Amino acid sequence: MFYKFQREFQNAIFNCGVYKVQIEEAVEEFEVADNTRKKTYHVTFIPDSHDCFCSCKMFESMGILCRHVLFVIKGKFLTEIPEQHILHRWTKDASKKPIFDFCEDFDDHLELLLERLSAFEEEMKPGKENVEQQSKDKHIELFVGSNIVSGGILPPNKSSNKGSGTGKRKKVIKR
Repeated sequence: MFYKFQREFQNAIFNCGVYKVQIEEAVEEFEVADNTRKKTYHVTFIPDSHDCFCSCKMFESMGILCRHVLFVIKGKFLTEIPEQHILHRWTKDASKKPIFDFCEDFDDHLELLLERLSAFEEEMKPGKENVEQQSKDKHIELFVGSNIVSGGILPPNKSSNKGSGTGKRKKVIKR
């Protein structure tokens, strides 16, 4: 992502320019021309909060600022990217934040899991071979069907698959 951002910043410096500016109350509207894409994009800048929005929607889709917004920020002489435009996932602290928010009764669920695992461990202890065999048979029957082999099904006869076995090849006798 760093290289994508670097490319966007480079394009903001060398390939973008202001086409039109419109200032209304607390909002500034820019038409930014992009020479590489041969298009103009609409950028909205709010000076009070330093919020920027672009019609290309790159920040909304990828999470990094586009060249058009970077060009406007550079034109406003901001020395840093506004904090609201730096997503947490691009920072060094991203791995320190918990990924999932667990429910309130997490301890109860953990206790129930522990009880079930203990019961499973008791079932798996040695000395219960008969129960284990019955359990195994039930599992096989559940997944495969009946494990009772019926009637005349036998394994196929063993065959040799090396060569044709006809022996019709002529031998050459050297003198």
